[in-house]
Amino acid sequence: MNSEFDWAMLPQYGCGILTGLGLVVMFCNTVSYARLIRSIRRESYAAHLTSGAAVHSSLIFMVIFLIGYVVGTVDLFIHQVEPMYMFVAVIFFLGSLYLALLLRVQRNMLKSLRDKNAELMTSYVNSIEMKDMYTKGHSRHVCQVVALFYDYLPQDLQDRLNRPKLLDAALLHDIGKMSVDDHILKKSGTLTSEEWDVIKTHTANGRRMLDGTCFVEIGDWVLYHHERMDGQGYHGLAGPDIPLEARIITIADTYSALATDRAYRSRRPYEQIRFIMKAVAGTQLDRHLTDLFFSIPRNELEALSI
Repeated sequence: MNSEFDWAMLPQYGCGILTGLGLVVMFCNTVSYARLIRSIRRESYAAHLTSGAAVHSSLIFMVIFLIGYVVGTVDLFIHQVEPMYMFVAVIFFLGSLYLALLLRVQRNMLKSLRDKNAELMTSYVNSIEMKDMYTKGHSRHVCQVVALFYDYLPQDLQDRLNRPKLLDAALLHDIGKMSVDDHILKKSGTLTSEEWDVIKTHTANGRRMLDGTCFVEIGDWVLYHHERMDGQGYHGLAGPDIPLEARIITIADTYSALATDRAYRSRRPYEQIRFIMKAVAGTQLDRHLTDLFFSIPRNELEALSI
């Protein structure tokens, strides 16, 4: 048995190995790129979305490039190649690495944009809390509650929601309080009917504050987060006319208000919160969503930072 290595086949083996490695990297690149596109299109607001034709075309080209790697790898293992093809294989392999690094840079840039977006919203929330010291941490707590609530929603409801935008709306739901006079927000006693009328303007003012920004898409959820299922809320919407997102935020807002300390009362215990919210389910809160909300384990709700 001849065990000597056929050195004449070295270029072919080398080309095949490099192209095969490039194929693996390109496959990972294509999957990563598809996920990146899906993530960007799901999280981005309409004002910042790239043309759908450009996105789909770029993904098609990636797939064609991947198919080229498959054909090239198979061909290199079947037919004898010239030594010069080693150079071509190296270039193709480096090309696949270049695309991998480029995708990594894009993911890092996306994360940077997400972080800046979060910092911008945090500045809004800080501005609200500087005016209303009695609800410090409330907006963040509502956002945390909504995030947990989303995870316990059935799949059909999750499919109707855009989680990143829902969380943005939860965090910014009280942004309109920036327009309310300090003496009303900080009043520890009972509000007069006129003062209540001023407080009620914060939802509409919050909606107007989001106009002219990408956040206008979530403006209605901010506007209607004080609606009631019986139509007795701030703007008179009732039942299914209230956006699903606003109904979810309303439940989280109600839970957070009851579960945190206020100037006029201490936080309520879990069982009392559950009793109160169940009692107003169907009139103030969405009954079905309230039932789903209390399917969340108690320890997970109470573990959220306040």
